[in-house]
Amino acid sequence: MGGPLGPTEGNLHKPPRAPPPKLFWHDGIMPDDPVDKFLAEQKTLESHRHDLIKEVLRQKDAAIKAFDEKLEKLGYDGEHASKRSHHKDDVDKKPE
Repeated sequence: MGGPLGPTEGNLHKPPRAPPPKLFWHDGIMPDDPVDKFLAEQKTLESHRHDLIKEVLRQKDAAIKAFDEKLEKLGYDGEHASKRSHHKDDVDKKPE
């Protein structure tokens, strides 16, 4: 009963398979050997990790620059240390 257009006994209960995910490697060739495939995946993940680190560092630098600009607008020059201290006794006492 089955043929190229209908179900056969062998595949009545099997759901259709999804195509394998497309993986892209740096050299454009997907390795066949499992070890090479693993190493290529690790290389891809490491490259992505480094890109993320670079992006976080760029965002950090931008945030620091924006914060420094806000402090400058408020008149903070950064040359003088804060005169406030949570050590009330230490500020009043002089070393002997």
